[in-house]
Amino acid sequence: MSVSVNAQPLDTIVDAGPYQLHFRILKGNKPPILFESGGGQDASQWDSIATAIHQRLQATVITYDRAGFGQSSFDTAGYTILQEIKSLESALHQFGYSNSNLLLVGHSLGAFYNRVYAARHPAQVKGIILVDPRVPSYGDMRFARTYFQSLNRKDYEAEYMSL
Repeated sequence: MSVSVNAQPLDTIVDAGPYQLHFRILKGNKPPILFESGGGQDASQWDSIATAIHQRLQATVITYDRAGFGQSSFDTAGYTILQEIKSLESALHQFGYSNSNLLLVGHSLGAFYNRVYAARHPAQVKGIILVDPRVPSYGDMRFARTYFQSLNRKDYEAEYMSL
């Protein structure tokens, strides 16, 4: 088995309207594995295993920062989970993975995102691995709605611009 131990990741930010999403892709010659981080975490959650999985399986490994995490941007005015999924779809299309047989790996809240993505693309998703999956409830939706309504976009932009 020939394994490239020096694979150079594609580390880039793409415009996936309305978000700018940060991706790290280790290209391989097997179908891609898309890792979805848990709530409150960015793609660095997968750093300790992404390269090992890429080398061992010779698969393309894709990690990314969801909107508002890591190096990805966030739009408080138009935030919805569906918009996040649409942005992911846009980015995967730009990378040429829109018709790939994806294996999805999701941790915690990321498992919920995997399930939404798979429901929208059943022919494209080869399988899903759920790690300590979180299934949002009505109470979670009520909390999220109240929280996002409490955000003042001008305060957020001022804080973000000062970084």
